[in-house]
Amino acid sequence: MLPCMNELLQSLRKRGISTVQQLLDLPRATLQAMIGNFPASRFYQLKDEAWWLVLGNTSIFELYALKRVSFSDHLMTHMELPSTLTSVQGMKLILVSDCYVGFEQEHSVEELIKSQQTESR
Repeated sequence: MLPCMNELLQSLRKRGISTVQQLLDLPRATLQAMIGNFPASRFYQLKDEAWWLVLGNTSIFELYALKRVSFSDHLMTHMELPSTLTSVQGMKLILVSDCYVGFEQEHSVEELIKSQQTESR
């Protein structure tokens, strides 16, 4: 998702910068002068953020469903479970952003079902 990153890293290494701390220690003007030589975005169109919905059992390493979705205000989607499934114990729904590193969310399906039942009462 970061255009020109390989070129930028090579340029930084040539100047002896190999750690994030060294990069943070640079004066702002020096940093702007260094990165100002690289082109703006190489994307030819806007990138809309999307999410991967991963449904599986993390304790036994089974994947049940994988789906890529995008949404703005509200999303309703459907994922089918295997007909042989007997329990949701250990099953998790994991949301992973296709744009932002570290924005993963992990939810226990058991807890989601319990909260849904509580809300419907």
